[in-house]
Amino acid sequence: MSSTVCCPSSAKSNKPTTQCDVCRGNVHYACVGLTETDAITTRAKSRAIKVVCNKCSSNIDRFVDRIPIIENLKMEFTKSLEEMKRQFDEKLASLKTNSESFDSAKLTESVIQEVKGRQSRAKNVIIFNFNESTNANREDKIAVTSKLLGWVALEITLVP
Repeated sequence: MSSTVCCPSSAKSNKPTTQCDVCRGNVHYACVGLTETDAITTRAKSRAIKVVCNKCSSNIDRFVDRIPIIENLKMEFTKSLEEMKRQFDEKLASLKTNSESFDSAKLTESVIQEVKGRQSRAKNVIIFNFNESTNANREDKIAVTSKLLGWVALEITLVP
């Protein structure tokens, strides 16, 4: 005797049962519309055939109404994904075209100028809250730098 999900009022029964493939609860063969022989023969042929109790079947029925909505969303998602792929392929093709037509001499010159600029700034000292000299005159830059170094030396001597 076993308790079943299909007949809660008769908690114990001698009727033959099988297991619901959804909730794993015991159900009487008769409650799911099968004879014991049909159920055993059918399930022996294929485990793909599922036995579902009435409770789980009603839950499944609630979701069946949503299948068209889900299919519609799936179709919209697929279209959106295809459009994004198309746009990506267009941009990739454009990049390939642009990279082929890009003047490598300009790129080389740009890199050389950047390296020269970095080399000229390699020994620069950056001091917080002190504006960079905008004077193009070498003597003026030397005078400003000397004055700045004098201030820095004074500050260093004042710090214990």
